[in-house]
Amino acid sequence: MLGTLASKTHLAEGILDGSENLSKAKLKRGRDATLARLKQLLCDVPGNAVKPTAKPAPGNPAEVFAARAAESLGGALLHCDETFLPGAGSPVLLAVITDAARDRRPALKALHRGIEWMGDTLPLHILDATTWQAVQALAAAGLITVNMRASRSLTTAPAQPPPPPLTNAELQRIAALRDTARKKSRGAKALLSEELTDEAAPLLRAAALAAAQANALESRWPQPEKLEETVNPPHARLWGANAEILRDFLNNPCREVLQKMCEAISAIG
Repeated sequence: MLGTLASKTHLAEGILDGSENLSKAKLKRGRDATLARLKQLLCDVPGNAVKPTAKPAPGNPAEVFAARAAESLGGALLHCDETFLPGAGSPVLLAVITDAARDRRPALKALHRGIEWMGDTLPLHILDATTWQAVQALAAAGLITVNMRASRSLTTAPAQPPPPPLTNAELQRIAALRDTARKKSRGAKALLSEELTDEAAPLLRAAALAAAQANALESRWPQPEKLEETVNPPHARLWGANAEILRDFLNNPCREVLQKMCEAISAIG
């Protein structure tokens, strides 16, 4: 047995250094089987073995989606957020796109389907800029409540250039409107003190509209032509906590409501 082992060892060493020929090698037992095994070993090991490359670990799926969306849409993707809702274990994705990119929604949804999600697929909500601004305005006016536990941006929003300064003509117009609002409000108060409610109501309406127009011009919002328009966003921000008083004034301009309306106009300057 020891002799056979020594012969096999000598044969293997000879094959490796090229001094032995498999066809002429002599073994005491199992020669054919030994030759077959050696040939298999020599044939199975390539000269330049290629090491398998490990598949790179995927990044955060939500961040991967936002990066691909930004690459695909460019500046048409205004921002993409990951938002956590109360009571929900997984967040939702909110993508806001420009109005001109509304037809890119299918492409954005296709990108979303192509992401390798870890567990459940995160729901995707796509809003255009006009809808998003309307939602923000409604929330600021207190008409809706934005219900979320936490939110993080998945994109870096480009810095928005500041609006150009108001011109001298615009500043003069704002001052004139506010002066009109103050004068008409004082006139309405004087009429109310004489219990002339019907005569005071038109003055207060004109005063409230002038104040709203001044604020709209200063904020670069569309100019309201009627006081009823100021109940809606974005003009509703002007009234704040007094928005309900404005509604009462429009629906039921009684003496008590008119007095509160005078105070509301004074509060907004």
